Amino acid sequence: MGAPRFPDHIFRAYDIRGTIDDLSNELVTKIGRALGAHLRYKNQYQVVVGYDARTSSSGYARLIRQAFVDSGLTVIDIGRVTTPICYFAAAQHDGNAVMVTASHNPANENGLKWLVQHQSPTPDNIEGIKQCVLDEHFIEGLGTIRSMSYNEHYLNLLQDDVILSQPFNISIDAMHGSAGEFAMAAFQAAGCEISSLHTEANGMFPNGAPDPSKAEHLQELSNDIVISNSQLGFAFDGDGDRVVVLDSQGNVVSPDHLITLFAKICLDSNPGSDIIFDVKCSRMVSSIVTQAGGRPVMVRTGNTFLRQALNDPEHQAVFAGEFSGHYFFKDHRGHGQDDGIYAALRLLEWLDNSGQTLEEALADLPQRVSTPDLYLPLDNIDAAELMSAFEIEAAQLSDAKISTIDGIRLDFDAGFGIIRPSNTGHFITARFDADTDENLRLIRATFARLLRSQDERLAQLILE
Repeated sequence: MGAPRFPDHIFRAYDIRGTIDDLSNELVTKIGRALGAHLRYKNQYQVVVGYDARTSSSGYARLIRQAFVDSGLTVIDIGRVTTPICYFAAAQHDGNAVMVTASHNPANENGLKWLVQHQSPTPDNIEGIKQCVLDEHFIEGLGTIRSMSYNEHYLNLLQDDVILSQPFNISIDAMHGSAGEFAMAAFQAAGCEISSLHTEANGMFPNGAPDPSKAEHLQELSNDIVISNSQLGFAFDGDGDRVVVLDSQGNVVSPDHLITLFAKICLDSNPGSDIIFDVKCSRMVSSIVTQAGGRPVMVRTGNTFLRQALNDPEHQAVFAGEFSGHYFFKDHRGHGQDDGIYAALRLLEWLDNSGQTLEEALADLPQRVSTPDLYLPLDNIDAAELMSAFEIEAAQLSDAKISTIDGIRLDFDAGFGIIRPSNTGHFITARFDADTDENLRLIRATFARLLRSQDERLAQLILE
């Protein structure tokens, strides 16, 4: 078989994503036909289609809708929404949805996320879609399109679920994504006083990519919190399924602390339940979940793996959190999806009920020092060979516990480090966490020493 007649790299581990140049109308149509065939093979006959604020998204959504019609499906067109609203709507239509979005990526990129029977795709599913596009093994049919709105239903659910007894002063930054109008409506309905930034949808993203995980993208929100005397701040990514929280001083709250806090909230009313979190989280999460009477369950990084674990009947899970800022509540409230707006409301509710400020709540948790995600280019190094050699070297350590759930994670008494090959490019990611600056330095130095036999450049990057 010859080389694919499309850019192979757009088919990623958990979704489809590429630049506008990668995603021709013809290719997007074929992807839609392949997804339509996948749904039909699963005996599914209806699917929700939504899209984000990007300038290219409405056009791509139109192509996807028509591809589904040509595959014999009933299409529920819900227009421009957040991914949580799209997935909320999917629950009313057999759990099937496609969202046109590139999430937090720049304006010149786009892509597709989807659910089939409430489940996000596995790498094997996406490989199957790619092969179907290549072979053009589509299913013919004559479907229909129905336009519906779930926006009011979604906002009513949030309003009925979270009721605050006091008006919080908050600052929000929607980064010109699709979450802005819905965040404003939800927080206003909850009685909040809001200082808002960039809540108008603008698919050109004039202030940069809608990625709140980048510290430089949070400076304006941080300043606004202080100027507006806000009690805390929330930043949402481009499609609204992630949230980053800042305290009253404009400091970013660690996702580890938020996951721990949310886990305790859910365990208060559901003692003994499972709490799901990914391998990039601090060991503090596992420790406090255990202390709170829960069962910690660590899984691979990625939305798909958290969702699978959360819905696995072997787990009695009530919450799942990912270090990147995805928070799923399944404690018999909400709608069970990773939803930045809902997570923010649940945090406000807990502060309201506890009578604590955010700073007071965080002061009760162990304080950690950590690095952000580090992205280390591999150049000419083979990722699989590097990881194999690193694991052999790491096995010689007497003071570390090795986990290979996803990449290689080494847990020490004082903290942990992890390196993982990327699913999206030729690099590895690394992250480190410890109880003190000195122990963080020592853990990084250990990783650098283990990497040095493979590549001196990578070893130095770990230390920088």
